[in-house]
Amino acid sequence: MDDLSDINALKTSFREVLDAEAGTDAALQHFDHAHGMSRPLWDTIVGLGWTALAVPEAHGGLGLGIDALVALYEEAGRVVAPLPLLSTMLATDAIARGAGAAQQADWLPMIAGGAVIAVDPPAPLHTPTLTIERTSDGWRLSGATRILDAADADSLLHLAVATDGTLYRLLLVADGAERQPLWDHGHTLSDIHYHDRPVPNDAVFPSSPELEEALAVHAALALAAEAVGGCEGLLPLTIEYLKTRQQFGKPIGSFQALKHRIADHRTRLEGDRLLFAAATALAVAGDSQAPSEASAAKALACANYAELARDAIQLHGGIGFTAEHACHLFLKRARLIETLFGDAPVHLARAVRALDLEIAA
Repeated sequence: MDDLSDINALKTSFREVLDAEAGTDAALQHFDHAHGMSRPLWDTIVGLGWTALAVPEAHGGLGLGIDALVALYEEAGRVVAPLPLLSTMLATDAIARGAGAAQQADWLPMIAGGAVIAVDPPAPLHTPTLTIERTSDGWRLSGATRILDAADADSLLHLAVATDGTLYRLLLVADGAERQPLWDHGHTLSDIHYHDRPVPNDAVFPSSPELEEALAVHAALALAAEAVGGCEGLLPLTIEYLKTRQQFGKPIGSFQALKHRIADHRTRLEGDRLLFAAATALAVAGDSQAPSEASAAKALACANYAELARDAIQLHGGIGFTAEHACHLFLKRARLIETLFGDAPVHLARAVRALDLEIAA
């Protein structure tokens, strides 16, 4: 999907629904009493077909690409939506790219119908910690992995490595993963342990460096989009407060020093938006520079989001430090996605590596 008007129309529809169903008041209420996804909100987006966006048409989906998905990630980030979008969409991408025909026919309609999938990070961003060994009637899985959103998942899409170094993806039913709460109440972490766990042949498919690289690009773009969306949600809240809070008989937003801080954040946001849009276009075109540009976008956008979220709490004064205000929602999400699927050093190294190769050539 590469028609800009279609993407904008899709993005508008995402925004309208999320504004109605998942504004900051809803997020505050969820964060106050829950850890993990919002099941009612998930059911709403499933009913609207959003979980089918990237599922191929042959399996009941819409067959849209990464440009459509980043529009969804951006709008979900704008309202700090407590949803396992990235994990489920990343699993969809992995299955559509690498699984066999019978596996796709079984698994992809399940995802389009609302199944939640938790996924191990792509190999370029995470050294596999699970090992898999072929047996006479299937496979055996051993090792431990820490996985996002597993406590809310119906299935887990793991990454494992065989003794000869071959990578495999395998889909297992999630059976009672322990829920470890994060500071961001919209997600959880779980430690999963296996010791010679039998795995049937039809649950396993071979991965490859190319497939894992494509998933790494997807994850980086998704988190860059979420960071841009978070800034787009938080910056107007902060500006509105600066317009209404009075000090010395005038709005504090009229003070030059505060104007400069807001101008700096807005300038960074525009740079983030342009970089991640360019990286998305490269990914859509299958350009060899997409991995480095996506990683650069992820590192920059997430760092700027975290900086804005920290500053917004100060700019809101005393109210910014309270649990009743939305500032902390953005800060917690920003700090999470800074480290999720590779922190800044990981992604900056990927971006710089491409420059080194270009200079060497």
